Amino acid sequence: MNKYVKAAPLVVALMLTGCNDEPTYDVEYYKTHEKERTEKLAECKNNPGELRETPNCINAQKAHTAIIFNPKLKDAPSIN
Repeated sequence: MNKYVKAAPLVVALMLTGCNDEPTYDVEYYKTHEKERTEKLAECKNNPGELRETPNCINAQKAHTAIIFNPKLKDAPSIN
């Protein structure tokens, strides 16, 4: 039993490795927050290997696509 107690901190540390403190924002958030959307898209573009499949990168890209292709939002600011 003693060996398990000694290993517990290591197990916890390994479990926490890779945890991200960044909150996850939905597509609607990124549609209405241009600055955050632009920043997230730039961050994702600069590190696609690690970030491409993260929820925030996916949601920011979906918001960007929705703004580009939604005729009602044609006057929305461009992020090019």
